[in-house]
Amino acid sequence: MAWLSGAADPERAEKALESAWRHLVREDDGLVLLFEPPFDRTEPSPGYIKGYPPGVRENGGQYTHAALWMAMAMARTGDGERR
Repeated sequence: MAWLSGAADPERAEKALESAWRHLVREDDGLVLLFEPPFDRTEPSPGYIKGYPPGVRENGGQYTHAALWMAMAMARTGDGERR
């Protein structure tokens, strides 16, 4: 994430973090998705990730490393209390 590396322009990093929050955080379910939408009927095939059903593990489900990195980025911005 741009906030963790410190390499991105702060304005762009903030915009990216807000976009990730809007598109990947499912507050009601307590999940942070790796990406959205999951691979289902894509060509060319993205590889092994498509072997998981949509919404499971890396295929559009929560991926613990990415969820933690997002929480760390939110904390760095001073917004670590957002739930």
